[in-house]
Amino acid sequence: VLRAQKSRKEQIVRTRRVSLPVLHAIDHEFFDLPEVVGSPNIAIIFFDSANLSKRVLRSAESRFDAVIVGSSWNSQIVRERGLRTIPVHTIIQGVDTSMFYPRSRTQEPPDWLQGRYVIFSGGKFELRKAQDIVVGGFRRFKEKHPQLRPILLFSWHNPWPFRWHESGVHTNGKPQMGPNGKYEFSAWLSENGVSSADAQDLGHLPQVELAEIFRNWVDVAVFPNRCEGGTNLVAMEAMATGVPSILSQNTGHLDLIHAACPGKQYTTQVEDASKIPGCLPLSVQRRLVASQHSDEGDNPYNGWGESDPDEIVRHLEIFSSNRRWAQRVGQRGAQVIRSQMTWSHYRSGLREVLLNKRN
Repeated sequence: VLRAQKSRKEQIVRTRRVSLPVLHAIDHEFFDLPEVVGSPNIAIIFFDSANLSKRVLRSAESRFDAVIVGSSWNSQIVRERGLRTIPVHTIIQGVDTSMFYPRSRTQEPPDWLQGRYVIFSGGKFELRKAQDIVVGGFRRFKEKHPQLRPILLFSWHNPWPFRWHESGVHTNGKPQMGPNGKYEFSAWLSENGVSSADAQDLGHLPQVELAEIFRNWVDVAVFPNRCEGGTNLVAMEAMATGVPSILSQNTGHLDLIHAACPGKQYTTQVEDASKIPGCLPLSVQRRLVASQHSDEGDNPYNGWGESDPDEIVRHLEIFSSNRRWAQRVGQRGAQVIRSQMTWSHYRSGLREVLLNKRN
């Protein structure tokens, strides 16, 4: 068996071909020639730019037998931009429900969280993730409701460089790299009106620790993201753990919103379970335009959305003044994620695509 495996590996290296299905992780700017050609060849892509060129799409059609995307928004874009001759499949990424699951609180929060209203923000720090809008909303909510003693728990660290604006509507400047090689987010927050007493950097946490923080510390999670090529795994993990969540109504978030809160009408009466949503959407979405791009076709932010911090404040007020109802919203969100968006569901979708292409 070992000799056969070695021989097979040598053949693949030599011929760059294999008679098995091959999944190719690809970039939206250029569909590179696959190093190994399989049968079939399936491209997997998550992208945050609506400006796909016809050259890129022609390349995809000539090199792959199908494309898998991570959101309905991605699927809509590739179809609208002209991908016609190969199938496009939307398969939503999954949550590891062995770690992210709802449960009553089993641990007392640390002393510095006692009596605080805990608001979570997570994801890579960058323009797309809209931490500046989080700051704007948090700052206004704290000014209006100091009696709640709100505190911002955030997990924004990531090894990749980030895209940001130096001066914006809600914040100014950008975080600087500290001597320890990590960005000094707390200093940046202080410069933008959020003191160290009202914010806590969680650092880069293992998922198992983040899940426990969700279950035991967090009252609400806020995700006013400007764009998601996929469906925002951190938001899905928060929802799967039962955290009441606020989501921007744009791009990849639309799949979560359509699944968890499809109706526009809801009530804060706990008894009416049929009208309890699984999240609260930020429906006010302003179009983004890069100042240096006058031509709409060249705008890198086509399809993105700009949320309103005042709407974040209104949703935080709803959740904070209706704690039992907020808990039911979290439970509903967890039910939706766990019943529709797990890695088991992802594997089933992937298996179906592979079997269909093999037949």
